[in-house]
Amino acid sequence: MTETIEFYISGTNSRTTYANENRSTELYKQLQTIFPWVKKENYVSISTPNYHEVLDENVITCQLPSQAASVLIADDAVLLARKFCMSSKKSYLRAYYLYKGDTPDWLPSSCTLMCYSKNIAEYGRPFPAQALTFTDYYFSGDPATVEEHFDLPERRGAHATFYGVTREGNTTRRVKQYCYDEETASSEWVALYNFLNEGS
Repeated sequence: MTETIEFYISGTNSRTTYANENRSTELYKQLQTIFPWVKKENYVSISTPNYHEVLDENVITCQLPSQAASVLIADDAVLLARKFCMSSKKSYLRAYYLYKGDTPDWLPSSCTLMCYSKNIAEYGRPFPAQALTFTDYYFSGDPATVEEHFDLPERRGAHATFYGVTREGNTTRRVKQYCYDEETASSEWVALYNFLNEGS
């Protein structure tokens, strides 16, 4: 049985992420036709191709092991992924950091902003310059409040629901609804956030 570890919806677009087993083999083969240097054993999960509203192309996301952040970017990132742009044949790293500032005015005050991302070019690999123009933010909040604030349809996971917002300048370009119907390797955002806060 294929282990689905994450699913999100952004408007009419959706993405499913799989652990490195079963269906993931087909996805890696698809990825390797464009990026032959990709090795499955270097990652812990892979996503289906998903249309990115800012980059204007399909992107596959592969999560790197937890120790990769300290090796590849040598800073305090809590998670690291590699993004593969399937049309332009470019790629980049996405580092995730614990958010420690005040709640921004574009987010309901009752929400908890947990993490933000930074997109990073890798030496010697073609990089989509547009990736430097946006930042993703990840948060929790009462679903009804978030849905009303961002004018979202009612979509909720049976186990947990979380959110991601892509901001380009002062504009919200997309809102992602992460719906978890059961506990998975990726569903425990609050527990991870609290653990990281205690250690910071």
